[in-house]
Amino acid sequence: MNGLLRDTVGSRIIETIIKISSNKTIQLIWDTYFKDKEKLFELCEHPAGNFAVQRMFERLTNPEDISSAVDLLLPDAMDLICNNPHLLY
Repeated sequence: MNGLLRDTVGSRIIETIIKISSNKTIQLIWDTYFKDKEKLFELCEHPAGNFAVQRMFERLTNPEDISSAVDLLLPDAMDLICNNPHLLY
């Protein structure tokens, strides 16, 4: 799945999977591919992978995971945005 997240077509497929998956599956995907700060930042910075991150954030329902996502991104949010102008589109 890591390869799919970094591919234009693959990322779109992952976005669709995230949109239609059960909350249990979302939790599994979050824990496996997005919860790690380094992996999350790599995907946020990737021109295709960032879309899957956006869909994942839309689907997070567990307050602990939402808090974790904010805690992971907030300290470096300005750097992330300034270094990746494609995130603003």
